[in-house]
Amino acid sequence: MAEPKGAVEVVVDLMEKNGYTPAVLGKRIGVKNTAIWDRLYNSEKKKRNSTDLKVSNLAAMLRGMDYKVIAVPHDKKLSAGEYELK
Repeated sequence: MAEPKGAVEVVVDLMEKNGYTPAVLGKRIGVKNTAIWDRLYNSEKKKRNSTDLKVSNLAAMLRGMDYKVIAVPHDKKLSAGEYELK
C-alpha cells in the first residue's frame, strides 16, 4: 500500500503524470499561473515543510485536471491511481 501523501504532493504528482503546467492548470480553473505556483511551490511553504492546501483550493485544482475529492470509509483499500491524504 502506498504511503499517504500531502495535498500538495498529490496535486504536483497528478500535474506531472498528466502534463499540466501551472499556466495550463491556472487557465483551466480561472486563476493566474502565479496563484498555482504559490500554492504548490511557494518558498515559505517549503520552509515550513507544509503539504497542506485549503480543501476548496485542492478541489478546484483537482477538478481542473478531471479528478475529484471523495471521502470513503477508513478501511477501504486504494485502487490504482487513487491517493490517500495524510
